[in-house]
Amino acid sequence: MAMRRRSGRASRDVLMAVAGGAVALGILFAVRDRLPAAAAAAPSAELSREAVTNEAAATINALASEAPQGALAMSAQGLGAFPVHDVAGATVPIVNNGQPAIVMINSRTCGYCKIALRDLGEYAKGRPVPGLRMLTLEGAADGAPMLQAAGITGAVPLGPATSQSQVLLTFRYRGTPTFVAVDSEGRIRGTMPGYAGPERMASWFDVMLGDRVAP
Repeated sequence: MAMRRRSGRASRDVLMAVAGGAVALGILFAVRDRLPAAAAAAPSAELSREAVTNEAAATINALASEAPQGALAMSAQGLGAFPVHDVAGATVPIVNNGQPAIVMINSRTCGYCKIALRDLGEYAKGRPVPGLRMLTLEGAADGAPMLQAAGITGAVPLGPATSQSQVLLTFRYRGTPTFVAVDSEGRIRGTMPGYAGPERMASWFDVMLGDRVAP
């Protein structure tokens, strides 16, 4: 996916978010209504209308401020509106308390994401990058091969825990890659939309390597 830049006023973004949330809800409810009766009857958070509504509302609220600097990463204003799974399918925190990290929102079809990972692999020179939490829209299992192809070790591949999380995450981050820096206090220190090249991203790479606490 080509690198895209955000523009426009906050009010327009909120309106777009509300419209996007409505579309997402419509799609999700339509899919839900077509499920077999047995599946629809099974207890599942993914099929809960209330859960979807609450998650959509949290995402729309978060969109209004675009994960503002200083917000807690695990709050609805940060990244907490999106539950994530690891490669084993377990629900895990998107970031770990007390550990600075860079969350990279990416997609397996994103060409700039692959370039960024390639450059990171070259920058790391074989060192592990435990500060990278790579959130792949299609799922953690799709992100793991991208890390391997770039020669990156130590990073944590993640993916949306539910189908509605995937849709809502896509509405919020309308371009990939997007990088979100989280400090040791669990607060967002900055957001970088798109990939700016290895020179400008050096300080972000250093956080991934564990050499800095913030870019």
